[in-house]
Amino acid sequence: MSEDEAEPFIVLEAPVLFEYGFEEYVDYILLITADEEIILDRVMARDNCSLEEAKARYGSQISQDRKREMSDICVDNSGSIEELEEKLERVFLHIKLQIICR
Repeated sequence: MSEDEAEPFIVLEAPVLFEYGFEEYVDYILLITADEEIILDRVMARDNCSLEEAKARYGSQISQDRKREMSDICVDNSGSIEELEEKLERVFLHIKLQIICR
């Protein structure tokens, strides 16, 4: 199969994929992570909540270390959105090539 003939793939954004046991329904698990401080800052900014509320939400999920163990690919998102986009372009190309080579 050539690259042009490759089947498209679907990206599912599921922050609590593991918590609900949905990992068995996907072919690849891509974990996008960052340092805890960055994650908490982003949660507070996004949800307009306190540090305590952000920590409670973060603490209710499976640890980042455990998620790394359970994931196929991990991408660090400690930088800018442009840096993340570049990393994801490379990851998606990698996945597309794996699909082609099946």
